[in-house]
Amino acid sequence: MRLVADSPAVAHIEESWPEFARDPRHVRLGLASDGVSPYSIKSSTYSTWPVTLMNYNISPWLATKKGFIILALIIPGPKQTTNFDVFLQPLVEELSQLWQGVSDVFDGRTHRIGRDRWFTLRGIMMWTMHDYPGYGIVSGFQTKGYCACPTCAVDLPYSWSYQLRKVVYMEFSTFLPLDHPFRGVGEDRNLDPPPIARTMDWWENTWMDVQDGRRQQDESGLRRWSLLHQLPYWKHLQIHHLLDPMHIEANVINEDGSETMPSAPWVLRKEERKVLCQRISKIRFPTGFGSYLRKAFKTDKTTWPSDLKSHDFHILLQHALPTCLHGQATPQLREAVYDLF
Repeated sequence: MRLVADSPAVAHIEESWPEFARDPRHVRLGLASDGVSPYSIKSSTYSTWPVTLMNYNISPWLATKKGFIILALIIPGPKQTTNFDVFLQPLVEELSQLWQGVSDVFDGRTHRIGRDRWFTLRGIMMWTMHDYPGYGIVSGFQTKGYCACPTCAVDLPYSWSYQLRKVVYMEFSTFLPLDHPFRGVGEDRNLDPPPIARTMDWWENTWMDVQDGRRQQDESGLRRWSLLHQLPYWKHLQIHHLLDPMHIEANVINEDGSETMPSAPWVLRKEERKVLCQRISKIRFPTGFGSYLRKAFKTDKTTWPSDLKSHDFHILLQHALPTCLHGQATPQLREAVYDLF
């Protein structure tokens, strides 16, 4: 975890506009949006899109608090909007005006000599934040179906799966190192390089080709040219859109609840647990200080006892497990337990 002020994107802004970075009172903003149900009913199809602004001039632990978030827009439902720019236009006009400067702003916290308490306030929106479906709605890029990667555009191979009834992207091995086992072996080894990342200038030229009829819009990966490009600084930013990884992971897991996640490395199968309990129950210590383990672990038991004391756990970790795990579990787990012995 790092502060926003330490990110390369903020350093790029300060290098590109040094007069803006010279005054720390100039506002750095971030836009966040997502569809929510206002009635807290998961089965409801009503979708409302709040658009909020985060102020990064304040402390990081305050920027996301309720009292410091600016509610800029509320896009009503009941369905998800198809043209986000219609609702975003008033906000873009105000952000453009804020970049040019708002004069006669009073600074009530300035007490130092030499700094004018009346100054011209400027502000910049550094990026937008959303999940992957919201990425397509805000940016205008295609994020589902064909050409669904704004970074790779049309260079990312795709195909239609008749079994899944959807577009799939199977050439993921091109993003892996050349010595990765998923690259394949022998004649099936994939040595293709990853697609070249597209820049904003490339997308602008592509949209001009679509407008002039030299390219089909369905094959371009663009649904529309976002209104955010009317901001005078938007084209020159290093980062335009941020993805929320935790939000995306929650969307994938909660899709239909039928996903099967692999077990953790320290989880033993039922047969392995039974063998482990049998081995622990047959251990004989010279001085008898671990005699209770014979009673706690029965030969036909596959669950962990719930009445063990801290002394029993100490004996298990220091004496029993390093011996009883021989031939059980994964080599990484056994090595970790052996290092504790």
